[in-house]
Amino acid sequence: MRILILSAYYFPEQVASTYLMTSLNEHLVSNGYNVKFITPKPTRNVNSINSKSKHKEVLFEGKLIIKRIWLPKEHNNKILRALRYLLMNFIYFFIGLFSKTDVLFSMSTPPTQGILIGLLSKLKRIKSVYNIQDVFPDSLLHSGLTSKNSIIFKLSKYIEKKTYRYNDKLILISTDMEKNLRNRINNKSKIHVISNWVDINHFTYISRIENPLFNKYSIDKSKFIFLYAGSLGEAQNIDLIIESAEKSKHLDNVLFLIFGFGNKVNEFSSLVLEKKMANILIFPAEPYENANLVYSMADVGLVTCKKGFGQTSLPSKTMSILSTGCPILASFDNNTELEEIIINYKLGVFTSADDSDSFIKSIELLYNNRLLVQQFKGNTRNFAVENFSPDIQIEKYIRIFEDLRR
Repeated sequence: MRILILSAYYFPEQVASTYLMTSLNEHLVSNGYNVKFITPKPTRNVNSINSKSKHKEVLFEGKLIIKRIWLPKEHNNKILRALRYLLMNFIYFFIGLFSKTDVLFSMSTPPTQGILIGLLSKLKRIKSVYNIQDVFPDSLLHSGLTSKNSIIFKLSKYIEKKTYRYNDKLILISTDMEKNLRNRINNKSKIHVISNWVDINHFTYISRIENPLFNKYSIDKSKFIFLYAGSLGEAQNIDLIIESAEKSKHLDNVLFLIFGFGNKVNEFSSLVLEKKMANILIFPAEPYENANLVYSMADVGLVTCKKGFGQTSLPSKTMSILSTGCPILASFDNNTELEEIIINYKLGVFTSADDSDSFIKSIELLYNNRLLVQQFKGNTRNFAVENFSPDIQIEKYIRIFEDLRR
């Protein structure tokens, strides 16, 4: 079976979907599929060397072909980024139209990818599989980019409706997302819930003695570290972490570390300097190959979001934190999968997204109760291996493609 994958990002770009797509490609090829993978030339979070990737790569004896198209460099400006995505969709439409394939596959970045492959599947009379990583247009509402009465929102709802109708299989990445979308999808047989996965062989604990990042950033190895790594945007509620650090100055040996990227990095860095806070440090995000070193620095990993942003999916950083054997302190929406697994499997401490007092009190609780932290640590790695291993989750993708083959 021939599969055409249309993707907005790929290695060496440092985004969450990069590892997912790389490992999915490898598993598909090893199961006898022929994959043609289309992606733009890398521009996001890459250096000048990595940005010069080959236009075409033929791998695994020709079973995986990666073709990179030229697009303008990605910018933080939302309008320019949207225009770049639209240009990408336009190019992908013609690539898809004239490519010989049996199945189309795409993830939901940008959200117009769904209707694109759905339309192509109808025009070509082939099958399509759409992986939904983020619920659109809900994400536009939560981020304040539009309102329910706007033309943009109404157009987005129309696109969403047609996306669910045109695609043959819809992969949702969490039970939270399924609860959110079930009433919007008429044909329930299209729905498949498959969690994202983590490279459990890469995300293992590295001791502080062996971890080079402590020397690189001159971090005291004796500190009790609360660590956040990832996007520093509107949704992540980084203000809460900074507020918590400010109110935890009396905990002499506590240090907050933030490794991040996004449009608010400079704003948060300036705020920390302005407040003259010595117990919080902000650094640029480390490359993916060092992500295990980053999470290994932590005594407790932080997963935060503003109220209303956590209803659709389990944050991908959750899996990476747990795989390195680190407990979690979460400030997140209630009645979500994250709340369920943290509480039921004793993986850390959960607090409500709108309850900053409980979050700050939990910092002191964990700092003063090292035995509790060790008990949480004893559960985290095993939970990740049993639930987020690539082999377990990707096998579910293989079964979907096998079903389409019949």
